Amino acid sequence: MLEKEVDVLVIGTGGAGLRAAVAAHERGAETLVVSKTLAGKAGCTVMAEGGYNAAIRTFDIKDSPQSHFEDTMKSGAGLSNPELVRTLANDAPERIQDLEGYGALFSRGRGGLIGQRKMGAQSHQRTCYAGDRTGHEIVMTLLQRVRSEGIQVWNYLFALDLIVSGGKVRGLLAFDIKRPGYVLIKSKATILATGGAGRCWAVTTNSFHSTGDGYMLAARAGATMCDLEQIQFHPTGMVYPDAARGILVTEAVRGDGGLLFGVTPEISDALEENRRRRERGEPQLRIDPEAFGAERFMTRYDPERMELSSRDVVTRAITREVLEGRRTRSGGVLLSVVHLDRDYVRTRLSTTYKQFKDLSGIDITQQPMEVAPTAHHIMGGVVIDKDCSTSLESLYACGEVVGGIHGGNRIGGNAIAEGQVFGAIAGKSAAAAAKTVKDEGVDLLSLARELASKHDLDLEKGGGDTRPCAIKRDLQQIMTAKAGVFREEASLQESLAELDALRERLTRSGVTDSSLPYSQDVVDRFEASNMVEFSRLVVQSAVLRRDSRGAHYRNDFPDRNDQEFGENIFVEGGTVWKAKRWS
Repeated sequence: MLEKEVDVLVIGTGGAGLRAAVAAHERGAETLVVSKTLAGKAGCTVMAEGGYNAAIRTFDIKDSPQSHFEDTMKSGAGLSNPELVRTLANDAPERIQDLEGYGALFSRGRGGLIGQRKMGAQSHQRTCYAGDRTGHEIVMTLLQRVRSEGIQVWNYLFALDLIVSGGKVRGLLAFDIKRPGYVLIKSKATILATGGAGRCWAVTTNSFHSTGDGYMLAARAGATMCDLEQIQFHPTGMVYPDAARGILVTEAVRGDGGLLFGVTPEISDALEENRRRRERGEPQLRIDPEAFGAERFMTRYDPERMELSSRDVVTRAITREVLEGRRTRSGGVLLSVVHLDRDYVRTRLSTTYKQFKDLSGIDITQQPMEVAPTAHHIMGGVVIDKDCSTSLESLYACGEVVGGIHGGNRIGGNAIAEGQVFGAIAGKSAAAAAKTVKDEGVDLLSLARELASKHDLDLEKGGGDTRPCAIKRDLQQIMTAKAGVFREEASLQESLAELDALRERLTRSGVTDSSLPYSQDVVDRFEASNMVEFSRLVVQSAVLRRDSRGAHYRNDFPDRNDQEFGENIFVEGGTVWKAKRWS
């Protein structure tokens, strides 16, 4: 077994993980970053388009960190930790200055200052952006910083288990996907920055690598987590063509003036006519929903904020429109920028314009986009304190794997900011902690070998008749159908039984050859286990929360009940309970 020893280990190479690595390195810690795939490709930050929330007041002098705090707490539906939200709002302006100092290029506005747009559920124009490729700009900037500073990055390592002894995290057991075999990384401090779990649903904006690995690393080690029932479904994902279903259509489209419309038979026919024309290579019709008399249906759900209502409200509105039949033949509603200036759209929304042109052959300045909700962000996660420490000594966490910041509903633009704010704090805290750690003579290699033997058994089980990839697909269908936008007791209980059956099937699944480099079969086996166990925790938390709050909506308990359920749902080990930890 290959062994490596470092001061600080960072698991994950998204925006939060890279920022944590830079912060730890800047404070003198020998730092290693590991990634399940290729750094720069991993995680969801690189795919994020909308922007970074910071009250820098370049466009709205009335904005402030206090206002940012209040907007975030309001959207959190009573579940956010005020101390963490305060830190986010106060530190976000300074962290965006760090990014500029590292070389990030943000779009400019009045007077050459950083441009800002308004996103949903915000009281002010607060979202800084780099066109509609903000996340890509940030990740590439941080990756270049990591490389220029000589910080070690190991790609294609699957993080299997945190090594815990005496209540302290002392390292990681990983599997080398490129050169098959186990790796023991001994660390004085470890940072979880593993991202989310959107791939537990059939339709998602997330990368293929977002399979809940970090949550299960934390769960198996005994760390406390919270609010796993709070799953954000982004209101607008592509629905056409099928191969592009779920790909994010950034909230920046609505922030820059895009409008949502219902579908009339006449518009549906016009969309079909354009599909036929694209197949024949003929010029397409210009389709303006307003000219067809289409309804801006958000007037029935949130007439004040309309398209810029909170994501949970817009998601449920679109889902109801689709379920009640006011949808396109591909199963979506319409998002239109046809009424906006063509050059404005192609400049401000260049990535979105190219996305639709390349994937569906549609010019969004001439025809509305077809959109529907798509699994997007896990609001719950590992419980942290203001220094990013967890319930386990020497374990820190940052980014989407963390809970308690966004509460019941994340505001667009807060996730990228959160990754930078808490990534910097986690790196600083871990580096400081590493300096105080003394060698206690624990035999970590024996602990690692014991854990590895269990994984060997999992890889060798079964005759290969049940493929792990099939279990993943079945799980996605279960979670989409029974733990999606709308939930109820009967279907949640059914999903638990079906997940238990998948768990049993997994014990009989095998892999073809675990010695093959880059074996997707091996990765699928590890991921399927994490996905099944994470999904069970989500459903168990959803069963316990018998009210509707934030992104969690129960058809059988449609009202918010602060008296009985104004508390967070916590998970630790196999126990799920509700309690009020912060106020």
